Amino acid sequence: MPALASALLPFALWMVDPRADKVDVSGGATIELRGGFAPVTPTPTAESEPSFLMILTPNVDFETVHRSRGSFTMGYSPRVQWRLPNRLSIDRPLLLHQGYLSYGVGITRRLSLLVDVGGSAGELDYTGIQIALGEGQAETPETDVAQFAVGNASFEIRVLPTRLDEVRFIPSFDIRAPLGETREQNDVTGGFPQQITFDLTSSYRRTLTRLDDLELTVIPGMVDYDFETTFASLEGRLAWLRTISLPTSVRLEAGVFAANLWRSVDSRREGDWKVFPVGSFTILGRLSASATHQLDGTLGVGVVSFFDRVSEVVEPRAYASLGLAATIPPRWLASINASMYTAATKEPRTRTNVGFELFDVPETVIQAQTPFTYTIDDQTRFEFGTVFSVRGSHFASEDFDFSQFEAWLYVAARVGGSTARGRLELGERSSGSIGVGTGGLRAQSGGR
Repeated sequence: MPALASALLPFALWMVDPRADKVDVSGGATIELRGGFAPVTPTPTAESEPSFLMILTPNVDFETVHRSRGSFTMGYSPRVQWRLPNRLSIDRPLLLHQGYLSYGVGITRRLSLLVDVGGSAGELDYTGIQIALGEGQAETPETDVAQFAVGNASFEIRVLPTRLDEVRFIPSFDIRAPLGETREQNDVTGGFPQQITFDLTSSYRRTLTRLDDLELTVIPGMVDYDFETTFASLEGRLAWLRTISLPTSVRLEAGVFAANLWRSVDSRREGDWKVFPVGSFTILGRLSASATHQLDGTLGVGVVSFFDRVSEVVEPRAYASLGLAATIPPRWLASINASMYTAATKEPRTRTNVGFELFDVPETVIQAQTPFTYTIDDQTRFEFGTVFSVRGSHFASEDFDFSQFEAWLYVAARVGGSTARGRLELGERSSGSIGVGTGGLRAQSGGR
């Protein structure tokens, strides 16, 4: 029924709106087969077990374009996962519903609006938990199957006062909530609280020269856990952007983050402040190009504010990311995507007690994926590669150790079709890697 409703809604909108120039539809399916090792229940003592995964992800997407320059896009994509041998508490395939809506319109030459809504609801095991928790989350709920719902929405207003200035206002909302048995478990032992986040991002960007831009960003916000623990926050950042040579650019950013705990189950902590610096350095561009290949790369390091989705705390988190993509005409794309997040605090968190033995809480996560994609034609692609992740203690821990080791070899194939020009699929599915990897449709990154 959700798929049928998704299919009928755009056509209904088009039928009642004669201004629509066209309606395009695309769809397809990705099937991924994995073999490797991963924990079943992610506890400090969990051992990685050999497993076989099959993940099927069909999708359907629609787009309507209006003469008034507005466009409406929506999509639905269920994720069905089988794990063999199945040692999970659910003896059937895991199902995750995923969908999004997007509407953009240029009201005038200097004013535009973009509305973006996404969400997912269903079940995931450890191998896909990042879809629920987001990138950079080191500690995970101690459950073999997480039942949850995620919803996010943003409304962007973009104004160009002059040809050198740009102003953006972006209110955004995000909710992540446990469902079913996961909610019942959270009510008893904790570990997967409901998290509600609201941010009001305001930014001003000024073009200084042909190669230099300056950007000021201010983000007041609120984060709530289970209507019991609530933080009010304010972040300010100043960024310098430099175009070294097309298409190579650098972004250097620095600022301050402050959060106040204004509601807590422990009334003695109410009013506590956390203030720390944030910043980042990113460089991206073309490393090499010739008639036989094109190599693009991205490198980023920094410290960001992070609201932990499991422990209900806010802390600075250091990260490093690396991305390399080699295009080998006419059909090959080889990539490396790697990241590391770790707590940027002086001391590790208090240890957790498991079976009368103390263990470090995971505060570091390292992830990597190496997809090799072969494009057969505009509708068919094949891919193989590796997926890796591991969690670890705080780097300052006296007993630093890695845990929750996950490693996979995978193959994936995608078949799709579209009524759009060139028969290209709508959205991001028209290019890039196709493996599910460690992400998902509209998976949100970061900790806010």
